[in-house]
Amino acid sequence: MSSVLPNSKVYKDTTLADIVRTVAKRLNLSLTGQIREIKITTVTQYQERDVEFLTRLGKTYGHSFKIVDKTLVFYDNEKLGENEAVAVLDKTSVIDVRFRDVIKDTPSEVQVSTYNTQKKETITKTAKPKPKRKGAKPTTTDTLKITAPNNATDGEAQAMANAHAQNQADEQIAGEIELVGNAMLVAGQTLLVNDFGKFSGKYLVKQARRTLSNQGFLTTIEIKMLEYIDPKDNETQENTNELRP
Repeated sequence: MSSVLPNSKVYKDTTLADIVRTVAKRLNLSLTGQIREIKITTVTQYQERDVEFLTRLGKTYGHSFKIVDKTLVFYDNEKLGENEAVAVLDKTSVIDVRFRDVIKDTPSEVQVSTYNTQKKETITKTAKPKPKRKGAKPTTTDTLKITAPNNATDGEAQAMANAHAQNQADEQIAGEIELVGNAMLVAGQTLLVNDFGKFSGKYLVKQARRTLSNQGFLTTIEIKMLEYIDPKDNETQENTNELRP
């Protein structure tokens, strides 16, 4: 008897890009973005809506997506830091800022295991979350253990380990910023946050909300750090620019 639920969809011996392309076509969306070449032995869409399934795929294999008009933009999280920042925020341009640093809760290692039914053996791949700030280290020695589907390829298991390690690293430093106006800020964009000490750096906008208040048109953005930028580096760069003729 099949263990697959009614209306579930099974994708076998395919790639992440092909699965995303199939879902985009089903949603009548064009597809753009950068998708890593990852071979997938099998993955099941368990009665999930297509958008929910894409969310799970992205988290599992280190990708994010957004839907803009009639286009599905699906992109590799490792490429996010390469995007040019669309705005620079400092203490003079924001109303309220809340940051959180959870490096102490980050596991020291991620292990992904898959069982090869032909060889009768378990294959394990590992990855370590990289701290955003140089020299920062997790205070826990915990290992996050994940079980992949049977017969996953070495590349698939490693991609999952890398993705989960990156997910853990990406949540180390995050926050929420409230500012006046700036209707151009939307999810998926990157920005620079200056003059906030250890929280200075390049961030990804996870979500943007807009409200109308007595202060006028307000934008609240949820962000996560992509790259720490030492404030001293900015000062050095500014001094260098001042010395140029």
